[in-house]
Amino acid sequence: MLDQSESLYNQCLDLDPSHVDCHRGLAVLLVETDRPDRAFALMRNWATSQPQLADARIELARLYQEFGEGETAQKFLEDAIHQDGNNARAWLALGQIREAAGDYQQALQDYQRSYDLNSMQPQVAERIASMNRQIVSGAGGVTASGTRLAQQSAADVSKGRY
Repeated sequence: MLDQSESLYNQCLDLDPSHVDCHRGLAVLLVETDRPDRAFALMRNWATSQPQLADARIELARLYQEFGEGETAQKFLEDAIHQDGNNARAWLALGQIREAAGDYQQALQDYQRSYDLNSMQPQVAERIASMNRQIVSGAGGVTASGTRLAQQSAADVSKGRY
């Protein structure tokens, strides 16, 4: 079934070279079948062939983040925002990267920008509220419950999808 799935993803991309979910699905399939180099090549080629499309950079950043390369992911997200400053997914993803890196004030601003652009994101509203509480109650990086902000943030960010 994996071969058939790969074939169908490629057919989808033949019909619509900008299809975000087909690129993402194919990249996941390539990673899960021990071909991460092909997944990165797929995403890089997409970003190169469609430089006007912020989604290509967002998905490439996501792949880098999943492989533990947060700084590279952040660079691609900043490129995506430069390309399309009104992309709520890019702002959300950048907020998640910055939160995981411990830059809580900037992460909060990124989340707020994402929410301003698309208020139909309940998970973003929750992150904004949670971070506001943590920042106010935990000036030293510790929340009112005594949980380290960095540990809690890393766990929360790993649950999110952008």
